[in-house]
Amino acid sequence: MAIIFAVRTLLIGGEFQPMMSSEGPNEGWTGILLGSSESESAGTSSSVNQQGARPAPAQNEVAPPVVPYPYPENEIIGGDSVEAIERRLLGRFPSPSAHDIQMARIQAEDLFEVKVDIIRRMTSLDPEC
Repeated sequence: MAIIFAVRTLLIGGEFQPMMSSEGPNEGWTGILLGSSESESAGTSSSVNQQGARPAPAQNEVAPPVVPYPYPENEIIGGDSVEAIERRLLGRFPSPSAHDIQMARIQAEDLFEVKVDIIRRMTSLDPEC
């Protein structure tokens, strides 16, 4: 999985940076557990539950729609498909478990997306296309 994230980072052209809160290192969930640096410096002693308390969502709010995977499992791009990648990943297991099958599917989809991104970038750079 680390390789996938590294390749995606390279394709996007950004630099890899660990995710940190914009509010500082002791904010967010770690701030809730460890105590906020702001509340410590201000001299207030509020409880952990009060720091992490958030208003309950309104009852009419709905979860954002789940975006389906954009490629069919048998669509061939660059001579490969999600289905073929999944078969190759499962080939190392003589009798894969349900978990192995599910993880192979997720990994195959990730690898296929990276492959499609690479192919799209390469075709835009190819002067003959």
